Amino acid sequence: MAHVCKAEEYGVARLKNYYSTPVASHSAILTTLKNNFTKGIFKGLFYYTIGFVLAWLAYLILGWEYKHAPGPHHIIGFLFLVGGAGWIFYYLALLMTELKAKVNFGILTVHITAILVAVLFLALV
Repeated sequence: MAHVCKAEEYGVARLKNYYSTPVASHSAILTTLKNNFTKGIFKGLFYYTIGFVLAWLAYLILGWEYKHAPGPHHIIGFLFLVGGAGWIFYYLALLMTELKAKVNFGILTVHITAILVAVLFLALV
């Protein structure tokens, strides 16, 4: 009689549980993805709304006295764009690793769009 160690028994039990669990329906997965995408869009827009409001308040309170240098509102806007670029690199790193499930494509879409709009605005103006 062959001796079976506990690790082998545990592995077999795990495989049996893995293959016996029901798979989620395709529509449930799509609904979850759509909800996460929508939530991500709102989170990304909320991030840039906070940056816009802070820059606007800085302009109202501090003004822009020296026209040959960026004002505080420019620096605040730039820092929020740098933060957005940081989020893009973070999500791209998650995509390239095995943590793809943590990527929220709604937030990624908003950040990429905001950076592209800022770059195009500066290039065309």
